[in-house]
Amino acid sequence: MVNPQILTVASFFCAVMALACAWRVYDRGLVTAYPAFFGYLLSQGVLIGTSTLYGSGSAFYAWVFVVAYPVTWIVYCLMVRELYNHIFSSYPGIAMFGRWSIYVALVLAVAASAISRIVTRGALAHKRGGLIPLEFAGRSVVFGLAVLIILLLLVMSHYPLRLHQNVVVNCMLFSALLLNEAGVLLAEHLTGLRNTMGIDIGMMIFNSCCFAIWALLLSPEGKTRIIRIRRSFSASEESRLLGQLDSLNAIGLRASGK
Repeated sequence: MVNPQILTVASFFCAVMALACAWRVYDRGLVTAYPAFFGYLLSQGVLIGTSTLYGSGSAFYAWVFVVAYPVTWIVYCLMVRELYNHIFSSYPGIAMFGRWSIYVALVLAVAASAISRIVTRGALAHKRGGLIPLEFAGRSVVFGLAVLIILLLLVMSHYPLRLHQNVVVNCMLFSALLLNEAGVLLAEHLTGLRNTMGIDIGMMIFNSCCFAIWALLLSPEGKTRIIRIRRSFSASEESRLLGQLDSLNAIGLRASGK
């Protein structure tokens, strides 16, 4: 039996790390460059901190959850949108495809959450009914965005993109956090949302580590320092891959009427 106090301490520390990382972003003058990322950190700190101070079973937390949890979906979408815009800053047509895919993922997530609610209603009858639809919708949004993040990582590893260091840091760590959250939500669903305290503790520890690494690696110099994910490209291969990006970008620009 896991001691509930361990989860309380882990959650409190995670909230502090999220807010500390947000302060580092503000202190280093990076808010204007990465506003969605800054909003993500603040939302995580507030939501996790509220659950720690008032308890996830309290009526006050339930009201905060109902209001704040949907806001976190919007922040997640803005974060993914920000990553696409930064990574494909030289390819606005491709960035547009990324934005469209986020909107499609949201629509599919809402549909999936409704179906999931119907299918698993009996298994979760012990939970407070008002929060169950939100939890299912949140899980679907996270899964949809996780798919988009995986696609983004595959593109970054396949094409010779020249990216700013901070953008790579944001993408890698946010991907880790989002995929971890998706895995935790899946594990909780498979266990019927019972006996998940150990999973939640592991998630809080993992998130705290990511926030700490984020605070250490982000820097004003990283806004302009260029790096490549892959370096083993021959001249002919690089030219061919860049040609593919140019073609996709042209298609996106024509589709948007630009």
